[in-house]
Amino acid sequence: MDQNTYQQPPLPGQPSQQPPYQAPQQPPYQAPQQPQYQAPQQPQYQAVPNFGLPQVKPQMGFIEAFKTCFIEKYCCFTGRARRSEFWWYQLGVFLIQTVISAVSIPFLFKTLIASNDPMAIYSSPLYWAMCAFSLVFLLPNLGAMVRRLHDTGRSGHWLWILLASVIPLVGTIAVLVFVVILIVWFVQDSDPQPNQYGPSPKYN
Repeated sequence: MDQNTYQQPPLPGQPSQQPPYQAPQQPPYQAPQQPQYQAPQQPQYQAVPNFGLPQVKPQMGFIEAFKTCFIEKYCCFTGRARRSEFWWYQLGVFLIQTVISAVSIPFLFKTLIASNDPMAIYSSPLYWAMCAFSLVFLLPNLGAMVRRLHDTGRSGHWLWILLASVIPLVGTIAVLVFVVILIVWFVQDSDPQPNQYGPSPKYN
């Protein structure tokens, strides 16, 4: 053992030469810092180029189509009508005709039974009211049909074929076939390009 490092223990009654005991100092407690929340960034919307394709306009609703055909274009045979305008208007006319027929036909049938005379129907004011209703909607219907044909690039003169119904049998068959062809034309999409009847009502 090294003699230089040896220390003799103190004698009784003598103070100790050892330094007083000091507890080790603890570092002050620091709460861990919470990371700040950062909201994720939303990707910026970028419009997709249409590469020159025509843009579609909003469709017409039921009220707008009926107002356009029956009020704004009551007797208009020029221009074009897209499918939503034509078919919403036809639906409105069909509903009105259904309601009027449901109310009128029972009364006309009752008049026919009571008089036992088929000609008695023509003397009923209700019959003439139904005829007046048909005449009121005749011009708007024809106008909408002509404009729908224009929208597909066809002339409205095709509707003259409907007059062939006055020819017995042959004319009736021809008209029935033509009505099927008309329905096919009416459900076709609008011509996206301007034609001789005006710009497209559907595409910009």
